[in-house]
Amino acid sequence: MMSTTYGVNGQKTFKITHPFIPQYKREYVFIDRRLIWGEDRVVYFDENNDVATVLSSWTDVIEPDMFAMQSAGRSNFRYPDLVELSKILKYLKNQINNGVK
Repeated sequence: MMSTTYGVNGQKTFKITHPFIPQYKREYVFIDRRLIWGEDRVVYFDENNDVATVLSSWTDVIEPDMFAMQSAGRSNFRYPDLVELSKILKYLKNQINNGVK
């Protein structure tokens, strides 16, 4: 479910939420959400009324990560990521123990 809101003239709008890009906190008219160049992107009209795109993860269009909300910045890693890391470390340990370089 998208978190876009209805702004001026009943148009769907969204905000840029990534703090390190110049458009941070700006609100734009939402056009579409598409897979472009293999990335989930939001299509919108920029300040010059040109069509532009931004990563969906840099906007409020996607649902917030529940883990990130619950951890409130107390953890740098999500549980599924730690499980995957554990598998990789076990694999590497087995490779070393078996003499594989």
